[in-house]
Amino acid sequence: MKPLPACQAKPILRAYESLTRENWFNRNAVTERELLKMLFTLRGDGSGPEDAFYKAAEDEARRRFSKMR
Repeated sequence: MKPLPACQAKPILRAYESLTRENWFNRNAVTERELLKMLFTLRGDGSGPEDAFYKAAEDEARRRFSKMR
């Protein structure tokens, strides 16, 4: 995999850090890795507004990784 330009990597890193700090996030090594993979998939080529990306990421993360299921 090629390194991402900073303009694509920063939103992914911000979303990752924010979501892993949420109380509802079931944090462990497996869910953290899966979250990161999910964020790369959702972000795709980096086009589109960052707030829409974050909202989609949060919704999907809550569905997949919430300890309140």
